[in-house]
Amino acid sequence: MAVGFITGRFGADRTDKILDLCFEEAKREDKKPIYILVPEKFTYEMEKRLSEKLEDEKNIDPNFRIRVVSFSTLSKIVFTNVGGLKERRLTTSARSLLTFKAMDMVSKDLITFKSDDFKMGFVNNIMDMIIEFKQNDFSVSDVFSLKENVKNESLKFKMQDLYNIYKSYENLIDKKYSDTEDTLNIFAQKLGDFESIKGATVFVDEYMDFTPAQYLVIEKLIYFSKNIYFSLLTDFKNLHSKMNMFLRSNSTILNIKNICEKYNIPLLENISLSNESYYNSEDLSFLEKNIGTFSPKPYSKDSENIRILKFKNIYDEVSFVAEEISKLVKTKGYRYNDITLCMRSLDEYSYIIERVFDDYKIDYFLDEKISIMENPIIILILSILDMKDKNYSYDSVFRYLKSGLTGVSDEDIFLLENYVIANGIKGNRWFDESWNKSIVHSIEEESDDETLVKINEIKKIVTSPIKNLHEKLKGRNTVKDICKYLYEFTLEIGLFDRINELVTNFQNEGNLYKAKEYSQVWGSFTAVLDEMVEFMGEDKIAYSKFINLIKTELENIELGIVPPSKDEVFITTVDRMKKPSTKIAFVLGVNDGNFPKNIVDNDLISENEKESLKTLGFNFSNNNLIKTTDEQFLSYKTFSIAKEKLYITFPISDLEGKSLLVSRFVKKIKFIFGNLEVESIDYLKDFSIMDIFETFSKERLYQILVSNIEALNSNKLSENDKFNFREIIDFLIEDEDYKYKIEILRDKLNYKKETENIKDYTSFLYESGNVSISKLENFMHCPFSYFIN
Repeated sequence: MAVGFITGRFGADRTDKILDLCFEEAKREDKKPIYILVPEKFTYEMEKRLSEKLEDEKNIDPNFRIRVVSFSTLSKIVFTNVGGLKERRLTTSARSLLTFKAMDMVSKDLITFKSDDFKMGFVNNIMDMIIEFKQNDFSVSDVFSLKENVKNESLKFKMQDLYNIYKSYENLIDKKYSDTEDTLNIFAQKLGDFESIKGATVFVDEYMDFTPAQYLVIEKLIYFSKNIYFSLLTDFKNLHSKMNMFLRSNSTILNIKNICEKYNIPLLENISLSNESYYNSEDLSFLEKNIGTFSPKPYSKDSENIRILKFKNIYDEVSFVAEEISKLVKTKGYRYNDITLCMRSLDEYSYIIERVFDDYKIDYFLDEKISIMENPIIILILSILDMKDKNYSYDSVFRYLKSGLTGVSDEDIFLLENYVIANGIKGNRWFDESWNKSIVHSIEEESDDETLVKINEIKKIVTSPIKNLHEKLKGRNTVKDICKYLYEFTLEIGLFDRINELVTNFQNEGNLYKAKEYSQVWGSFTAVLDEMVEFMGEDKIAYSKFINLIKTELENIELGIVPPSKDEVFITTVDRMKKPSTKIAFVLGVNDGNFPKNIVDNDLISENEKESLKTLGFNFSNNNLIKTTDEQFLSYKTFSIAKEKLYITFPISDLEGKSLLVSRFVKKIKFIFGNLEVESIDYLKDFSIMDIFETFSKERLYQILVSNIEALNSNKLSENDKFNFREIIDFLIEDEDYKYKIEILRDKLNYKKETENIKDYTSFLYESGNVSISKLENFMHCPFSYFIN
């Protein structure tokens, strides 16, 4: 038995080396398994890489020894063969439910944490603390001792509350359920009984560190395997430094060496890989070597493959990126999947990227965390619950109706909305036998009885299933009853059939992402109901508390979308960046506070309190030092990913117009490459019309024309640009959807002020004469917001 390390900086293909060693081992006569242990989220990518390697005839696995596993899958293999896990394994949502229940059971004894806090987010914070206890192998009695030794009164009260909740949680799962940490503990104990692991070869990849519970398994793997290799992203230098950006990887190396010393297990010679072959550009290779150091060296030549650009706002920034991608693909021979966009957060970027990239007809995959909370299915479910809780407020009722899944047409909702706002309908008035007040529903017409009859018919269709549900929900019900009534309501309104119809339509349109999203959301919702019934079914619960509970459960769910296999630009955040390599990288939003991200101390236990607990023997997996070095590491990875070209962009103002400062990394890169200057791009001024003419959608071309009316009228454009604009006008006027718009636009060119008859315009804009009162109110409140929406 022996332990080896495979190390290298970013760009060194450690995974490729692992696969080569796997096939070397697979050719031996030994039939013991070869395991490649990776995090769950990397199993797909590793299996893909393994399959690609197997296409080469020299790579053979005659005895099918190579297997990609995660901790979870390897534990299932062990338990299947040797037994040992009788308890049911808890999912994340089930764990959250039991945490909520544990908190509720001791709520009267809590000092710091009050029941009013038991809302979305807070339950997860408590659950994270329980995970911290278990990962550190701290039992309930250990936490009690920890609490007893705390001197600070505020921290002592927190620890008292956490002790009570933890004790309650452990009582709930005792001998019936097993969470992740318990499973790992049992897994480590049973590993020695699994004969196949004795003499096996193990490769561990894509981990930077391990939890204390995972280390129990790692220790047994080291002890029982023939050889085990750990692949880590580090330069294998200054292992003891606390300010090294490779802190996590280096700490892992030291911990593994300690395990080896404990069992007198020899270390194999370190396999240190170079990353020189990764970079096709010398300046990018030089950047990788210097961007993460405190004392970078200046580059002796001019950089030709790095650009730094600033923009007035995010929209201009994204528009430039889209135009540049189109040029690279059309004129330089690159494919979309050669290109990666990364940023610190997608919060302000995703919507703009979707709009702009669609206009440019760029295929892309947005690798973002997809919460189900904004999916129409969940909006409908939560709105129907909120209605009763908020006395049928306008927002809750029309959020439900506008989910698009009620079976009521948009036209009918529009008519109903006008009546409700005009007559101040709220509360129990929704359930009046009939509404008799008249309504003026048009600019030019008076009210009529037919419309009122129709409004009452719509009201009845809408309120009948709502009334049935809310009648059942009167009084204090069990969780099981509420879940049952809620599911029966979805059947009554035909929700499941409507979702199936939508999924089929999405599939027929080729929109497989949306089809999968809707299928997953419905499956997740019903799974949450099942778990709530299983773990809390017989508990009587206040209605408002049930709403908080189901919101917490749904908020924890993220949809899993398989990464694309077709030619698409990959768009991701720096902390989710899984793509192993890219020829061209655009790093957006390189502002102060993003690179590196500001560290905010908003944990349940403050940084000072963590230090106090550390002196008592309890170490947190995350503290400000680790967070700071993590940010340095993420920035290093981000600026090192490009093999051929790197674009660094940043806006000088956010979406609200507030000023933004440039990141210190920009200053650092300018120091390294003395020839680099920050290019200031005024998108609407600097673009070349003919460069983008063929890449734009018709809508985007029309927007460009509208944006440049003033320039066209004032003769500020060159004759060549005027000619290009006329070409665009001639192109769009052939399309029936744009013909009328272009004719109006033409009238504005060389405009002379004169009295106009606006009847044609009002007829075009307001064909039916129907005007929504809510829209008029929105317009009066903020015309700009109205037109944006």
